[in-house]
Amino acid sequence: MNTRTRPLSLVAFAAGLVSALGGSPSDVGAQLANASATTLGQGGVAAATVRGFAALGANPAGLGMPGSGFSLAILPTQFRSGLNPVSLSDLALVEGTILTDAQRDEWLTEIAANGGQNGYLGLEVSGVSFTVGHFGIQLSTLAGASLNLDGGLAELVLFGNAGRTGEPREFTLTDTGADAFAVSTAGVSFAVPFSSDEMAVAVGATVKYSMGHKMAVVRDQGSVISSDPVAVQVALPVLHTSGASGWLHNGSGIGLDLGIQMERGDVAMGASVVNVFNTFAWDATTLTYRAGTASADIGSASSDFVEQPVSAAPAAILASVENLTFDPILSAGAAVRAGPVLTLSADVRRRFGEGIHGSRIPRSHAGLGAELSAGSVLSVQAGAAVITDGDQYSGGVSLGAGKFNLSVAGAVQRRDLGDTLLGMVAISVGGR
Repeated sequence: MNTRTRPLSLVAFAAGLVSALGGSPSDVGAQLANASATTLGQGGVAAATVRGFAALGANPAGLGMPGSGFSLAILPTQFRSGLNPVSLSDLALVEGTILTDAQRDEWLTEIAANGGQNGYLGLEVSGVSFTVGHFGIQLSTLAGASLNLDGGLAELVLFGNAGRTGEPREFTLTDTGADAFAVSTAGVSFAVPFSSDEMAVAVGATVKYSMGHKMAVVRDQGSVISSDPVAVQVALPVLHTSGASGWLHNGSGIGLDLGIQMERGDVAMGASVVNVFNTFAWDATTLTYRAGTASADIGSASSDFVEQPVSAAPAAILASVENLTFDPILSAGAAVRAGPVLTLSADVRRRFGEGIHGSRIPRSHAGLGAELSAGSVLSVQAGAAVITDGDQYSGGVSLGAGKFNLSVAGAVQRRDLGDTLLGMVAISVGGR
């Protein structure tokens, strides 16, 4: 049997990828969500300048600095999405058309160089982000899902079971896999100021408790699709939280963040360590394993998706779950008021380990940010950064009416892994 398939609606195929990701819509770079759109607008440059609720997930010392006090963010939401190396814009350009052999060949070359076709969706939402005096609390939820399709599977989708050459052969799914998670965190932050006539200094801490909701890990274990004769041997085992476990207490742990800020005249400096320690881990007693095997050839078919004990899972999948934790993040930065309306900032940040975010969130970040402010009515932010294997550009705007603010920001990360888009909107009182 030797046939070719030609995709007629590749945007529909992309929608299928999104569904496969688990339906979760992050920059989920830390354990507490980023509640400030202006921070994203400045490219995440925050160590020396955050105040109010913006300090809770970045540098708690900001609660003890001049300019902090009462602030409240109302359901600030940030999303992150990426589909690479063949992007949604690439798919949109050929929607409703028959893809040419040259275009399919170009895409497959890009997918092979990228190590597969991958996609990621993430979401950060803060249900409560509130500060008063030198004290603050935040309740936030992080959710993310990623999928990687092996180059062999991509070739099968693009060229059919005859493959790129037109000759029947075997296709493997060696690097195919998926992750999905949802975790909520409650954090209590406080700061102690040490101020004098010449300098303001504060140190701060955040104590966090995290609760795991849902998690799933899928890893290929030797799937093969043959073309002549036609035969399918799929082995995509999955380890996930069981339906009977509900949405609470499928994982837990505590963590600690520490920070310091100082300001003298028009110059400010700051540093923080997110997750000085963090004990979060998924509860193995709430997990279940499915072999995820299926085989089919002419005249016969079988499958095995029955729940089994976690002990039956392959070691590679067990190790992947153990790594779904939160990493330490070290940040340091400085800022200067360059005039009555302009503030310039610089920041460096490093995440240690892969953890729950894997390679989707850049491990290193060195950026510059700027904010141009016309009092409390209007402020505009911009930022640029060098990140792991690429760069990032961002911008934002905040509109104010009295103590109320509406802030919108966006960013694009361009990396060897592909482009990622970030966006955020926040309504707040007494802070931005």
